[in-house]
Amino acid sequence: MAGLAHPNFKHGRFSKHLPAQTAARAEEARTNPRLLSLSDNIAVLEARLAELFAALERGESPSLWETLRTTWTRLHQAFAAGDGVGMQAAERDMERLLAVGGNQAAAWTEIGDVMLKQARLVQTEVKTLQSLQQMITVQQNQLMLGAVMNVLVEAVREYTDVPSGRKILMAVQQEMTRLSTQEGR
Repeated sequence: MAGLAHPNFKHGRFSKHLPAQTAARAEEARTNPRLLSLSDNIAVLEARLAELFAALERGESPSLWETLRTTWTRLHQAFAAGDGVGMQAAERDMERLLAVGGNQAAAWTEIGDVMLKQARLVQTEVKTLQSLQQMITVQQNQLMLGAVMNVLVEAVREYTDVPSGRKILMAVQQEMTRLSTQEGR
């Protein structure tokens, strides 16, 4: 066994503390090129919102409060008349109506929470995308420096004498070497 399959495989700051399956999932996530993209998370929250709204619609009675008020009146009337069966029926109906109302209230609370999470993720995704637009990869940097060097070499060859051009290009090369080895930091 080698790599992730090996029981002694360790990678990352928390690896020695993570169960093997969690460590493997963490490694998979770490190497995911879309790790910083939140679009999948936003889509999941959008789907959850649709489910919550559908559940709310299935359980919502447009006249819930009116039905509850009528049932309350029935309970009082049964109580006044000493009608035990009527009181039990009204009580069961009220419990059901209160459960429906409670479920609706819970759904609206969860909808608000999900919308808040979604808004935060969207803001984070926007910031991430903006940040990525402001960065260049090492490969892009190398290509740009190569292009600058080509222009510099051509300009030195065309506009300077050979000894001066060699001195200029040597100084540039030394500076590029210093920067690439991070001696300048």
